Amino acid sequence: MLRLRPYGIAVTGTMFITACMLGVLTFAVWKWPVWWAGLLTGGFLVIDGFYFASKLTKVPDGGWFPLVVAGVVFLVLTTWGTGRRLVKAHLAEDAMSLEQFVRSSASRIKRVAGTAVFLNSTQDGVPPALLHNVKHNKILHERNVITTVSIAKIPHVPVEERLNQEALGEGFHKIVLRYGFMDEIDVPEAMRTCAT
Repeated sequence: MLRLRPYGIAVTGTMFITACMLGVLTFAVWKWPVWWAGLLTGGFLVIDGFYFASKLTKVPDGGWFPLVVAGVVFLVLTTWGTGRRLVKAHLAEDAMSLEQFVRSSASRIKRVAGTAVFLNSTQDGVPPALLHNVKHNKILHERNVITTVSIAKIPHVPVEERLNQEALGEGFHKIVLRYGFMDEIDVPEAMRTCAT
């Protein structure tokens, strides 16, 4: 009977990957001197590498399981990331600039009362939902708010720097909401502060 003993490989693999991430942190982010970062990272990699290599004998006895799970998760995440990048590039390729849309099309399309809010992944192009609305319904609202949520590479963005709004004319407004990666994103609340 096959007994699964995956824990040694999972734990030592995690330790080895953490040592690799320490190397990226010390070299690329903290910008330590190469000799100091290399010495520290190399020491951890040697120790963790020996531990990981000693556990590879357990692969036939069930150690294959965490390796397969990690491989499947890696495949799913990289496929998803590549797909998002390709879709974003395709949409950017076909996108019309927002200013050009406002100048050329906005005055010729029938208007209805109210405000429409369109979320956009970029700050420059016309949101696909807006184009579909114009194509299928052949209308625009009196006020159209194009909103982009941008996540900064810092933990927190001060509240006074979070909102940037710009009037584009013809009833169009562009709003960029900036949040830190640890901030709680609340788009409706930000829109309420815009309205005041």
